[in-house]
Amino acid sequence: MFVQICKRSLLSISNRERVLVNSNAHLGLRQFYTAKSSSAGVRDDEQERSFTVNYLVNSCFLTLEAAKSVSKKVHFENPKKPDLVLNLLKDHGFTSKQISTIIRVRPQVLVSDAEKILLPKLEFFRSKHVSNSDVTMVVAGNPNILCVNLEKNFFPCYDFLKSVVGSDQRVFNLLRRSRWHSSLLYLEKFLLPNVSLMREIGLPESSISLLLLHKPFLICQATEKLDKIIREVLNMGVNPLKMVFIDALGVIHSLSKLSWERKMEAYRSWGLSDDQILAAFRKSPKLMALSVKKISRVMGFFVNEMGWTSSVVAEAPIALSYSLEKRIIPRFLVLKALLLKGIIAEKDFSICTILLPDEKRFLDRFVIKYQKQAPQLMSIFREKVGHQKLGSRYEEVYS
Repeated sequence: MFVQICKRSLLSISNRERVLVNSNAHLGLRQFYTAKSSSAGVRDDEQERSFTVNYLVNSCFLTLEAAKSVSKKVHFENPKKPDLVLNLLKDHGFTSKQISTIIRVRPQVLVSDAEKILLPKLEFFRSKHVSNSDVTMVVAGNPNILCVNLEKNFFPCYDFLKSVVGSDQRVFNLLRRSRWHSSLLYLEKFLLPNVSLMREIGLPESSISLLLLHKPFLICQATEKLDKIIREVLNMGVNPLKMVFIDALGVIHSLSKLSWERKMEAYRSWGLSDDQILAAFRKSPKLMALSVKKISRVMGFFVNEMGWTSSVVAEAPIALSYSLEKRIIPRFLVLKALLLKGIIAEKDFSICTILLPDEKRFLDRFVIKYQKQAPQLMSIFREKVGHQKLGSRYEEVYS
């Protein structure tokens, strides 16, 4: 009995060993074929990527490095679709450089349906009677336009932009110049709520149009943030009915609290009170966009060289924004010369009458008019003497 039990046990063990051996053999065979299949897949992927890289270099004008980077985002086995896309872009006047930019920024364009997806967008642009260069510049500047849904996204955004800025050409100017194109395509997220906010505070349509054309970054931000900036500007007493309100929004948007305080301190150092500084800001918000160094140099010129008080300067804050070397010094050298000769008196001019006119009007009024009495005026003006030479220059001429 014991012998039989032992035989049965040995037989059972032997069978289990055979099953185990067969199982291991099968597993090894399966791993072999899996590894072989995986290896083949890797080779296929590498070949496909190699084809894509070569195509990007030879047909899309990308550098090898850029092509390798782009090939991680898009790949294709044959040139059929990409060829159709490139031919379409070339037929619509896109340059090699513009095509390269489009593919580098938005590689998926290459595998888009040229006829169903891309052509309708290009035909829409063409229908707007703008120049072909405008179309190609807009698309190359924002290739995402080629990928958005026409009916759901692009048409509504375009129509809304046109309703605000007034014409197709202005819409293209906005899209061509702005680096905020992508955000401008989000009608519900940015355009509608932010333009509505501007209208709620009474900003004129003409101001909203200019704001969108020249400061689109203000529109292309979260409504909560824009609302906070608007409230801050309103609390400073800036009139939303005036164009300076737009400048004030731009300045407040660009400055941190620390930067603002540094500018305030720079003006305070010349004896101006906070009320005087804010009053000047309401007239010319750009005075707070100047660097601390520029503030110091220009205030120093008016106070130390011209002998005016800081309060007088603060009453004409636009003067601070002009270039010291190109506009302020040449004009005031002429003024100093006229004063020294006794040709004009201080009551005959102000900071604004000297600096606001364009060059032709300034020359007509203060140089050409007095050429006979002071023939050196034009040479003084044209020389654009540096700040450090100001004091000695007019004394040298008229001593």
